[in-house]
Amino acid sequence: MIEFATLVIISVLLLIFLRPGKTPTLNNSLVIERAGEYHVTLSAQLNLTQQFIEAIAQDLNTETDKSTDSATSYFEIFDRNTSAKGHSLYLLAITRRNGILYFQATSPAPGNQVGHLNAIKEYSNAILARFPAAPNAGSSPNGSEADTRIVAAVEKAARLRNIDARPLVH
Repeated sequence: MIEFATLVIISVLLLIFLRPGKTPTLNNSLVIERAGEYHVTLSAQLNLTQQFIEAIAQDLNTETDKSTDSATSYFEIFDRNTSAKGHSLYLLAITRRNGILYFQATSPAPGNQVGHLNAIKEYSNAILARFPAAPNAGSSPNGSEADTRIVAAVEKAARLRNIDARPLVH
């Protein structure tokens, strides 16, 4: 009986120490969805941006009026956490549609400083095509107020995390 127990223990230890660990692949997009609150799409290797984006979402979801749709706001984000992964900056788009926040983050093409706004617009529009806006979106007089709240939430979350966030003007 002792031989059997010893064999089982040795087998378990061998499995634990010799089995290759599974590391998550960072070369795939990451989609995070909190039903009824927000939808986040992060391009490859931007998983470290999740806490910053969730802080923005938390700030914006404390608002009493979530029904107002907003235009898409675009940002350049300079974050030391992501620079460790080889990116000096990433691009972020945020919009509210039908009461749900949509975030898209992508890395700009190397050497393409001028086209940051176009790059994030294309990436964002491709993702948001799956989530159509309400028929009366954009007609709300509070739309610009919602846009202002998005910018303020990004600035607040960035300031608390020592991140440089710059709005991209369209």
